[in-house]
Amino acid sequence: PSSVCGRRDVPLEDMERLVELAKSLSDGHGCSIIIPPGDPVLAYRVELEAAGVDLDVLKQPEFAQACGYIRTKVRDGALRHRGQGEIDAAVAGLVAKKAGQVDVWDPRNSPVDIAPFVAATCALVRVPEFVAKYEGPLVAFR
Repeated sequence: PSSVCGRRDVPLEDMERLVELAKSLSDGHGCSIIIPPGDPVLAYRVELEAAGVDLDVLKQPEFAQACGYIRTKVRDGALRHRGQGEIDAAVAGLVAKKAGQVDVWDPRNSPVDIAPFVAATCALVRVPEFVAKYEGPLVAFR
């Protein structure tokens, strides 16, 4: 059995697993699932929302601002990272594209999976809201 989501024929069990995982993460961490603009996961939006998953879909200007923020912090030496294979690989293969007057990450044309870095970028744009509720250490900036 399958469900047609957008232009894709997605196996029902894959969709159910994605929804289950998103719901578990959102509920378990008490936060929204942040989705970059135009992400393919939006094909599942109806199913995710029907399951009660709190979605936070970034608008293009917010994503562009986050990409610019990361570039500035890296340039200024104010953003550091402890080293994680998935992030290292994503950064090494990162391709950007123009979006108006700024560059944003381009998953489609990057030669590697940059999803981990895109996720970090999306989270970064929501840090003020997160920090207000989070009680653990944040070790991203110096």
